[in-house]
Amino acid sequence: MTLYDLELKISKLLRVGVISAGLVICVGWLWDVVVSGDKLMQFKDYRSISLADSVKECIATGHYATLVTYLGLTLLVLLPAARVLLTGILFLVQKERVLGFIAISVFVVLVASFSLGINFH
Repeated sequence: MTLYDLELKISKLLRVGVISAGLVICVGWLWDVVVSGDKLMQFKDYRSISLADSVKECIATGHYATLVTYLGLTLLVLLPAARVLLTGILFLVQKERVLGFIAISVFVVLVASFSLGINFH
């Protein structure tokens, strides 16, 4: 497998990921507009709420369109981490152990930072 092949696989992953995330976000937004009408009115008054509380509220009130939008945003946010993981795997397949180890280490740090940055209160 050449360097070009590796870059092609990574670019395909990113392309499919961005398109998929965009479609999921679009479906969530359209569903939300059809179900609840003018979504901009909810921004009239700002209220600070954690992501976990927002998800719980959406489940309790049946706002599944917002959950679909959150899913799309989650896919979009996880794309860089997926790219780093794929890069590490491809380096290991190419017998580039040092570069593979570095990429996998970066992936572990990314996952840890995502996990520590989520507010569960």
